Amino acid sequence: MTKNNLLFLLLLTFFCATATVTSAFAQQYDDMGGGSSGGGDDLGLAIPDSAYSGGSDAGVTGPKLGTHYVPQWSSDFDIAAIYYKLRGAAPDIGQWAMSTDEYKAVANNAFERQSVLENQMADLRSKFSVLSLNDDIVIRMAVQVGEYSPLNQGFIVGDEFSEHAFFRYNFGGEHFAVVPQKLEDEKWVSAPPNIAADITAAAEKSKGRLVNAALFVKPVYASKQPAQLDENYSYNLISATIDNIMFFDAGWKKVIWERNSDKYNKEQKNDLLNLKQ
Repeated sequence: MTKNNLLFLLLLTFFCATATVTSAFAQQYDDMGGGSSGGGDDLGLAIPDSAYSGGSDAGVTGPKLGTHYVPQWSSDFDIAAIYYKLRGAAPDIGQWAMSTDEYKAVANNAFERQSVLENQMADLRSKFSVLSLNDDIVIRMAVQVGEYSPLNQGFIVGDEFSEHAFFRYNFGGEHFAVVPQKLEDEKWVSAPPNIAADITAAAEKSKGRLVNAALFVKPVYASKQPAQLDENYSYNLISATIDNIMFFDAGWKKVIWERNSDKYNKEQKNDLLNLKQ
């Protein structure tokens, strides 16, 4: 074994050792392929206001690498609507409407609240009717990357890409969780040296070597019953397959790595598997 291979194995061991597996969670939703915590509201990264717009991106499969691109992040409403559409069930639109800021602002005003409630219900029905299950769910997050391996041309990603990862949403008094399938298979990020330089530069501008990322997943299944994923809430689960992953620079100004444009992906994953053996 060469010195470089030994160093890479040590790095791999370190990152695998940092993964936290909560077996109690896994037993409740192994059939969903999902798990631990997610979300990125308190990651301490520079995120522009424009990045918070709701909605989802349809068919983002073309290479965005090197371009300025701000994803349309899926909102809490989007996730709630996707869950009910996957179930083929009707949500309680009235309850949803009463949870909106617009209704809450006039809830104590007997003259206005009924008309506001009706307007909110009409708006939510309209949005629900046009939402398409063909669109990706787009999740904002940050991932920790290790040191670059020049020999194997890639990085190992931290516990954010875990088999037990899930992403929390809340709408209309209900809690939802998006569970990406086989996210742990994405822990190896292959990149040639020129792309690796951009990833390293972004990582070194944050505490903990965190890189801004967008995860694009396709919703495929919704649970019939909620699952207790943490000590606080039960979640309506959405299982989803991975369509694409993008890394961004520290200011969200440029796509610096894209999974779907990575021609080295299969070869480098095989190299990683060989090193594990």
